[in-house]
Formats: sequence, C-alpha cells, structure tokens
Amino acid sequence: MSGRISGIGVVVRRAAIESGYPGGMARYRADATTVSTDRNLAAVSFAGRPEAEAWVERLAIKGVASSETAILEAASDPEARCGWLEVMSVAGGIEAEVWLQGTDRSEPGEQAALPRFEILSRSDSGLSYVRERRGGQVRVLTESELEDFNDPRPCPRCAEQFGCDHFNCAGEPLLEEQEIDLEVPPEWAAFARDIGISRLDLERLRSIERSEGQYRLVPEANSDVRMLELVLLLNEAL
Repeated sequence: MSGRISGIGVVVRRAAIESGYPGGMARYRADATTVSTDRNLAAVSFAGRPEAEAWVERLAIKGVASSETAILEAASDPEARCGWLEVMSVAGGIEAEVWLQGTDRSEPGEQAALPRFEILSRSDSGLSYVRERRGGQVRVLTESELEDFNDPRPCPRCAEQFGCDHFNCAGEPLLEEQEIDLEVPPEWAAFARDIGISRLDLERLRSIERSEGQYRLVPEANSDVRMLELVLLLNEAL
C-alpha cells in the first residue's frame, strides 16, 4: 500500500502517531485535514517547505520524534530521500507515491483530497496568493474564501470539486476502461463509458427498468440520490 504527496510532504510512521500523538490517528486526521495513508504511513502535503517544517516541529511538541518523520519534495531525486521510505514520482513529477521500505505498494492506500489551489505566498494581512491546479488561474483569497473552496472536498486525483471523471456524486470511484470490459454487462457498457459508473452503480442499475420508452425505478427499490441521478442520465441518453 502507499500514500501520496504533492509539492512538499511530511510522512510519518503511523505507529509513531498512535503511540505519541495525543488522540492517535483519529485526532491526527482531524488536525491535518488532508491525510493520505496506508497501513504503515501517514502523509500530509503542503504548499512550501516552511509549512512542512512547522508541521514537523508541531509533531515533536506533540510527542512524535523527528526520527519517525520525513520531509519530501515530490519532484526531488529519489536517491536523496529518506532511507526508510520507498518513493516513486507520478503525475509528471507533480506528485509522489510513498510506502515503507520492504512493504508492498500494489494495494492503493487512502488518498487525501488534493487541494484545489497551490498556495504561492501568504501576506501578513491574511491574504493568500494561490494558483488553481487546473487552468493555472492566479487568485488572491482570504482564509474564509479558501475554506469555502474546500467545501465540498475536491477530488483527490484532479482537484475538481463539482463532478469529474474519477468519482460519482456519491464519492465512489468510477470504473476504468479495463474494469468496464471485465465487469459491466454488455447492455450497460456504452453508458458506463460515456457517463461513468462505479461498482455500486452496477447494483443500482439492477433496480432500474425501462418501461414505455422511459427508465424508472422498480417499485420495491430503495433509492438514493445517485440512483435518481442514474435514472435521469439514462433518460437523457435516450
């Protein structure tokens, strides 16, 4: 399993968090807000090294030894990185996957939401100069505006907040092309490729029928928002 960082990341052994950080992993997640984890590590990404170093100092005060932490740059030379970590650059060097040396990274870890903005600088008056990860637009935002842009949380893969090619409205990962070929019944394959569906959507589709030229829920179906959206999308595709 592996975690993921973007920009500058602070990687900590989970065992050190559980034993030294007050409240353990549950509190750490709440304090850090954007944590990418696997069974062994917890990674938090920052816009710059000063913020990362300040986080490591905070960890030391809380009881996590500096020997259990590492500051990494996603785009740096792997040979210059921490000895107890394995690191692989991804997304053209913008991000990196990290996992504990000697463990298997093949199973994906829990990915933190990638921030929509890259923070370029902050002023003493509380303004942040930021650049959108998608499109590159530069903005000047207050702290409250930054918080507003993180609600709902952005996609952990592309930083989009309001619909993307990776997750449905229920927050479920959409099937990749190869998974569609293997798992989706032929009658739904074209819809899956055009619109995107998750594995749970396959279950939802079993509760949708076509009658009198329109798709609708079967009478006994327990519907949710995503199921209603599927019905709408199916009818729009007619």
